[in-house]
Amino acid sequence: MEIGLFVLGLIAVLGTFSLYRNGQKNKIINTIIKDFLDKKNGLLVRAERPNNSGPFKDEYYDDQGDNLYQNLGYQHNETVYRKVSFQNSDGSNKQAWVQIRIESLKATYIEWKE
Repeated sequence: MEIGLFVLGLIAVLGTFSLYRNGQKNKIINTIIKDFLDKKNGLLVRAERPNNSGPFKDEYYDDQGDNLYQNLGYQHNETVYRKVSFQNSDGSNKQAWVQIRIESLKATYIEWKE
């Protein structure tokens, strides 16, 4: 009984930590996308989480389905990719890919490809 309560408590703590970390990570990503769109004077159409690294050709990221630890979201250092569709001020639609390196909940590297 005591072991069961300990295990449940441990799961609750890890779950809370994971939710906090993923929330902070999403906040960082959204801020980077917003800054890019402000610089381009564009309107966000959609920001997707792609299942591959696109033009960046990151083999580790592309094979992440085999890495359970990364899928759970507990990495201290992580590289994320987003495919951003946006509309320019002239009405034309464009797409851009962003590569973001997050270390200790801080963006340490950002690269955009249109």
